[in-house]
Parts: sequence; structure tokens; C-alpha cells
Amino acid sequence: MFKICLIGCGNMAYSGHGPSCRIYAERYPDTELAACCDLREERVALFQREFGFKRGYSDYHAMLNAEKPDAVLVLTPVHLTAEVSIDVLRMGYNVILEKPPGVSVEEAMAIHNCAVENGVHARVALNRRYIPLLRTLKEEIAACGQKPMFADCQFLRVGRTDADFCTTAIHAIDSVRYILEQDYSEARFDYQDYAYKNDRQGTNFHIRALYEEGAVSNISFLTSSGCVVERIFVSCTDYAFFLEMPVWNGMDMPGRLVCATAGKAYKEIIGTLDTMYESSGFYGESECFFNEIRAGVAPYSDVAGSAQAVAIADAMRHREKEYRK
Repeated sequence: MFKICLIGCGNMAYSGHGPSCRIYAERYPDTELAACCDLREERVALFQREFGFKRGYSDYHAMLNAEKPDAVLVLTPVHLTAEVSIDVLRMGYNVILEKPPGVSVEEAMAIHNCAVENGVHARVALNRRYIPLLRTLKEEIAACGQKPMFADCQFLRVGRTDADFCTTAIHAIDSVRYILEQDYSEARFDYQDYAYKNDRQGTNFHIRALYEEGAVSNISFLTSSGCVVERIFVSCTDYAFFLEMPVWNGMDMPGRLVCATAGKAYKEIIGTLDTMYESSGFYGESECFFNEIRAGVAPYSDVAGSAQAVAIADAMRHREKEYRK
């Protein structure tokens, strides 16, 4: 029996990871959703009823010692992610942890090093990498035989005057790097502060980036605009790709990818509505992680690969003017 435990029954767990675990258990009947844990007992009871986890705990040490799972989801608030993930990895358990993997490069690398030292798996839940349409975009770029030269990424939101929007912005920073398959060499930042209703303050962020193999990108985060949208445009020498990603409450649902060359579109792919946690990549990410553990894939950590995105998001958080690798 493949046993799964989950730490943190908050919004991300309820909207993305809980449904993914439930569907995974339905599709792989030898799976046991063994237990979930949260400091708030009422959340635990609700989560158990909704997603089928057998037992509930308020202490994750007690849960792990009793259940001895094959995989653990760490879905804690950002400021606790590194501490809890490292603790669980040291106990010898495979971990998939919500993004970002800590609030600094030091925290991200501490998670990575702990996984390596203890011979267990660690994966950051950067679910955009598993959005089916985004994966298709990468396949289409590879098929055209040309290296990307430019990318433009737009993340638009409504009323997102969070104290720290960078925990969301890391998705775009990572996605562009993932699509281009190039590390950032440098990035320059611009900030637009604005007044929002009820005396709230917001900030729009803009990044102009250069990459190690010559690509250039613009990334814009408009935290309060007229709609919720995530769009990415990629240009090669003779090809252009337009991706409208499916996101919760987004205008572009169910998503669309258009591929063009010689002045006309040669392929249009419309996303499927299935379920939001599948079209947004949550399920695919979890399924891949669980199945690699089942298959006995040698322990590894992908946390180091997201460390640069953490560094750039942290530079934005501190209102720096530039980042250099």
C-alpha cells in the first residue's frame, strides 16, 4: 500500500492538493490517504470528510511516527516551509512542498541539501510546469528546431494588494526560465506603486531579463487590473507561440495555445475543462512525484533548480533594482 500524508489543510491544500490526492487514490487503488494534519482541528475534520484522508492529527511528528508514509505533502505558510520541510526530510520521508521553497536562496538550498544528505526525494510544487498546455508549448518549440529568442509574460490579477505578492510572482519567474531552458544572467526591476480603494496600497512589478544563451524576456505583474490572466508569448526566428493559461477565475479558461509561422497560424489547441486542479497542473505534478517514488527512481531534489527563481523573487521583495547571477 502506497501511503500519503499531508501537513497543512489551508487554502492551497483544499483547492489544489486535496482534490489531486483524492483522484490519485481513485485511479491507483493501492493508495491510502493515510492522514492529514493541521493545528486547527476543525480544518482537519473538514479536510478528512472532503477528500477521504483516514485519520487526522494536530501534531505532524505524531502523525509521521504513527503512519510512516511513502510521501508527505508540506503545505504550510511560506515562513514555515523551510523549517517544516527540513524537519520532515531529516525524519527520512519524501516531500513535495508548496512553493516557494523558503523565502531566500539560503532556505531553498538548505532544503535541497537536507534531501540529498538524507537520501530522499524533494520536489517544489511549481504547478505551472505541469499545465498540459504549457508542456505542449515546450514540445512545439522543440519541434520547430529553433531556439527561443524572446518571451513576454503577463500575470494580471484583481485586487491583489498582498503584503508579499512575490510568493505568487515566482510562478512566472520560474515558468519563463522553464520554457526557455536557460538560466537568468541578469534582471532589472521597475516598480509602480498605486493607491487602491479603502486606502490600501498596491504595487505593479516589471522585470526585463537577459539569459545565459542570449534570450531576452519581459515579465509584468499587474496586481490590480481588470481581469485575471496569465499569458506567455515566445518568439523564435521564424515561429511565434501564444499561450493563454487556464487559471482559477481567469478570463482565458479553458486555455489556448496558438502556433504561427510564415504569417499564419498552423496549429490551435484548446484546453479542456476537466477539473481545475488537473488543467492547472496540480494533479499531474502529484502523480509524477508519487509514481517516481513507486518506481524506485533514485532519490533526488529539484529544489536547487528553483533557487534562482527564489533569488529573483527575493530581490523583488526587497525592491532591488537589479539581479545578477
